[in-house]
Amino acid sequence: MAENTAPTPAAAPPVPDNQQPLQEDPDTGLPKGFGPGAAPAAEPTVAPQPPPPQEQQSNEPNVEAVIPDGCPPEIVALAPYLPAGLTLKQIWDWKKQFGAVYFVDICDTFYFYRAMSKPEYKGIMNIENATREIQEEKITELCTLFPKVSVQNLRLGLAGLASSMAEYIMRASAFGSLATPTKL
Repeated sequence: MAENTAPTPAAAPPVPDNQQPLQEDPDTGLPKGFGPGAAPAAEPTVAPQPPPPQEQQSNEPNVEAVIPDGCPPEIVALAPYLPAGLTLKQIWDWKKQFGAVYFVDICDTFYFYRAMSKPEYKGIMNIENATREIQEEKITELCTLFPKVSVQNLRLGLAGLASSMAEYIMRASAFGSLATPTKL
């Protein structure tokens, strides 16, 4: 009769001290070195991180604003509040191009935008399989004049920015008008 012998396992290589399996403390049930009275863990070494990229927009007043000829007073009044990178001339040019320019302060950033035309609206609404979120992102990307936004940036930024901007743009485009009708 042959004896049933299992092969003997090869000896495991030695495990470095910092990789030894944790042994449980019988009093606390936690791994040894954890829980009350345990020595604090060593601070992990973290490589220094580069500073975050500078924002393209600053809400510091633009005191060197140049007033273009013929610029209406409502635009000139914005001069002390213009974010860096935006000029009165640019706003005046947009006003001439689009008829109306709006701005709103969202989380300490001024967003300048325009209304949407009916063909632009229909084009966005006819995007196949577009969810409301995608439609809001497209509306915001299309109509936000400053700072320039993209769908990708909207997805990485504040969660509600596209939704809020799309709502402002839709109101400027006469959707959801809050005017009360007058009964004759």
